[in-house]
Amino acid sequence: MIRALRTFWSRRFFYHWVLIFASCIGLLSGIAALLPGLHFSIALSLVIFSACAIVSALYALGKTAPVHLPVDELAPLALSVEPATLLECTADRGLLAQAHRLAEISYPGVEPLSTGHYEQWLAVNNNILVCLLNNNSEVVGYFDVFPLAENFVDALVNGSVSEHDIRREHILNVVDARSCKRLYLAGFAVAEPETFLGKRYASYLAWGLIMYLRHFYGEPPRQLLAIPSTREGKKLLQRFQFQIIQPADLRRDSLPIYGLPLQGISLEIALANLPNWERATRLGWLRSAVAQQARSA
Repeated sequence: MIRALRTFWSRRFFYHWVLIFASCIGLLSGIAALLPGLHFSIALSLVIFSACAIVSALYALGKTAPVHLPVDELAPLALSVEPATLLECTADRGLLAQAHRLAEISYPGVEPLSTGHYEQWLAVNNNILVCLLNNNSEVVGYFDVFPLAENFVDALVNGSVSEHDIRREHILNVVDARSCKRLYLAGFAVAEPETFLGKRYASYLAWGLIMYLRHFYGEPPRQLLAIPSTREGKKLLQRFQFQIIQPADLRRDSLPIYGLPLQGISLEIALANLPNWERATRLGWLRSAVAQQARSA
């Protein structure tokens, strides 16, 4: 009882109560102003006033109720023997459509890459799109890495073209991609990034990107390029030690392009600063590699 009273009179409670109460009164006042013929008696006004105060108090109590444990942080997903998520290279049209919708949400004001063109690129190289799938096979995150023809990368860096100028002939097939020197990180996004589960998915995705680069592009020395179109994307690239290689004012799309050398220990440093999620999410390309080895044997 004493603890409840302390919560009731806490600053957090008072803040939430005032916020909701003022919003309710403001909304009702606005409605009354729009309907000049509407009149309230003193008794009805007191009832409305009291109802707003009670609703606001109940809301504030719910927001400031003491929490026993941070459940979402301890176990954002239901614990199971098998990992609940899967990182999969995919050319599936349904998953591509989901990733496209996620890109539209994640990059407001930025035109996403055409799904029609994307399907053509996947026909050339089906390793370029990686989706993070939950246990319902829904796309909750994705990244895409393009191995591009050298002449197109030169034009992309100097700013005379943008990612929307990529065509089928600019995508390298799986065999040719092994020897390309520069890769383009086109997108990186998760669903509901403001939630704790979204933050966990983002960590899975960052770890998965490094594992992907190690698996498909470990040798020879390469450079990873990226063009941040959001404030958070720019900050993330800077945290991972990407450096500007062409400023925004020298590029047609008015966005800077960043680069990170993948040779040496750069990937290992990045990996050391992230949790090891191998027990939390499966890597589909490793499963595919094992299956191919089994068929070869």
